[in-house]
Amino acid sequence: MLAAVKSELAIMRTMVLLMAAMSVTVCIFMCFGMGSYAGASAACAMVPMLVMFSLLGYDDQNGWLRYRSALPFSRRDIVVGRYATILICSVIAIVLLFVVALACTLVFPALGVYMETAPASEIFAACVASSVIVLVLVSIAQPFATKFGTAKGVRYIACALMFIGCLIYVGTQFAAPELFGGFGDWVSQHPIASLVALVVASLAIYAASCKLSIRIFEKKDV
Repeated sequence: MLAAVKSELAIMRTMVLLMAAMSVTVCIFMCFGMGSYAGASAACAMVPMLVMFSLLGYDDQNGWLRYRSALPFSRRDIVVGRYATILICSVIAIVLLFVVALACTLVFPALGVYMETAPASEIFAACVASSVIVLVLVSIAQPFATKFGTAKGVRYIACALMFIGCLIYVGTQFAAPELFGGFGDWVSQHPIASLVALVVASLAIYAASCKLSIRIFEKKDV
C-alpha cells in the first residue's frame, strides 16, 4: 500500500507548486476582500476536490489507470492510495493555509487594511472544519468516479451532489427547522466537541466510501 501511496504522491509532485500557489493566492485575496480569516477556510475547502479531480484527470492520460492496474499493486492498494493521497494533501493544505491566514492577520492591520481579529485556535478550527466537510463530498463523488470513470462519473457526481443539496435545503427549511436551529445553538455552545464530532463523522464516512470504492474497483474491468 505504501508503494501505491508513493506513486500517487509522485503524480501530485508534478502539480504541487501550481496548486500551492493557487491556494495561497486565493487565501490571501479572499482574506483581503472579506477582511476575515474565512478566506483560509474557503481555500482549504477547495483542495480536496481539486486533488481528487487532478488525479482523476491523470488517470485518463495515456492509459495511466490501466497501466497502474498492471503494476504489482493490489486493487485495494490502488484505491486506498488514492484516498490516502487526497487526505494527506488536505492536511498539508490545512497547515499551509493556516500559516498564511495567521500572517494575514498580522500583516494586513500593519498595512492599514482591516482584518478581523481571531485567536489562532479559531482560525485552525475553521480550516479543519471546511476541509473535512468537503472530504464528505469527496466520499460521495469518488465511488462514482471509480465505477464510471472520470468523464461519465462527473455527470453522476454532479447529480448526486445537487440531489443531496436539495435534501439538505428541504430539511433545514421545511422538515424540521427548529431541530436544525437547536443544533446550531448547541454547536455554538460546544465548539470543541462539535469540531471533534465533525472530524470523526467525516473520517468515518470517508473510510466507508473507501471501502465501497475498493469493492467497486475489484470487480471493474479496467
